[in-house]
Amino acid sequence: MSGYCASKHAVEAFSESLRRELKPYRIKVIIVAPGSVSTPIWKEVKKQKEQNKYHKTKYRTSFKNILNSLESFDQNSLPMNQLTSIIIKSIEIKNPKIRYNPTKDPLQRLWPYIPKKIMDSFF
Repeated sequence: MSGYCASKHAVEAFSESLRRELKPYRIKVIIVAPGSVSTPIWKEVKKQKEQNKYHKTKYRTSFKNILNSLESFDQNSLPMNQLTSIIIKSIEIKNPKIRYNPTKDPLQRLWPYIPKKIMDSFF
């Protein structure tokens, strides 16, 4: 998860910087940061759970917890057509929001506000 999270954070930081740098040219940069989206990646999560490759290591509990969380994300994932609609709307309107966080999962909406120590206890 660390590589995935780092790449998403980098894209967000880059977008924030671009928004400020391009403002004098009246070019708007927005961030669309959806929660889980219905894509084929969820099949990979199921495959990893079936393979259980960490079951004999000290990472077994953490890996199991992450996979269980990801399965829950799959069940609450946003259909691709809904995400596409939000992206198109944000491009077409005159004054878009700076950030869009489309998600069906109430927990994913709250994540930015949950203290890190509490989040850490989930893993």
